Amino acid sequence: MSDQLGGAAAEKTIAARSRATERMRRSRKRRQDGIRCYTVQLRDQEVGVLIRLGLLSPTERGSRYSVTKALHSFFDETLGQVR
Repeated sequence: MSDQLGGAAAEKTIAARSRATERMRRSRKRRQDGIRCYTVQLRDQEVGVLIRLGLLSPTERGSRYSVTKALHSFFDETLGQVR
């Protein structure tokens, strides 16, 4: 029985390492591509501006993905598409 418990713990450790390895690989790829990750806090009013500009649907204001996409569109429009 202890072998089974040890095996399960080893599998969890390997899975955790694999996830960590994959995160690091993606991080290095982003850095290589010139992309950086930042945490940005937006006020409700700022999300409202994205809606008024037509970059975000009011029904999607609670969607992290949709707000991020709208923010990228805003950056592209104001900063130009830099690639």
